[in-house]
Amino acid sequence: MRPHNAIGTMAGRPRSFDLDVALDRIVEAFWDQGFAGASVDSLQHCAGVQRGSFYAAFGDKEGAWRRALERYTATVTAAGLATLEEPGDAAYQLAQFIRFVGRFLAANRGRGCMFLSAASQPLPVSRTTRAHLARLERETFAAIRARAPGAAGSYVIAVLLGLNAMARAAMDVSAITAAAETAAASCTAVLASEGPEPARH
Repeated sequence: MRPHNAIGTMAGRPRSFDLDVALDRIVEAFWDQGFAGASVDSLQHCAGVQRGSFYAAFGDKEGAWRRALERYTATVTAAGLATLEEPGDAAYQLAQFIRFVGRFLAANRGRGCMFLSAASQPLPVSRTTRAHLARLERETFAAIRARAPGAAGSYVIAVLLGLNAMARAAMDVSAITAAAETAAASCTAVLASEGPEPARH
């Protein structure tokens, strides 16, 4: 009987591995190297699986990337979006969110955010994978646009993409956090231009 969440065969002999552990390692590989920079060889080496087991589990490189991005948004991105649920009005929630993202990106200089990087760069992927990314973008940005409709929401997303670019360029921690603080402080004025927003409890 195959162990739970374990996959793989090699030369007729059962060869199992923990799929969750392998996927977490693949997330790290894509996060560090990007989609274009990561090869199947580097992914299977990072995950600690044989090539046949890799293809059996993920199908191909794009399949592994889709699974990795799903895992990243469900864990790392979700942790950031949770700050939008703090008590207070929309301006306060968005300001806290931007500060959280600024601290996160400052701690990840050189690689930034896997999701924001994918959302801001053209990727050499199939139509299926592009549609997959578009769905994740809609779902993720919806939480922002629910609190910052119209141009205000576009402004917040532009701030996030700009902070991510700073982090990927390995700019100083102080520069990243200062930019995030300036953007956070502007949330009240930005939202005021879109009309009043009720407090969320």
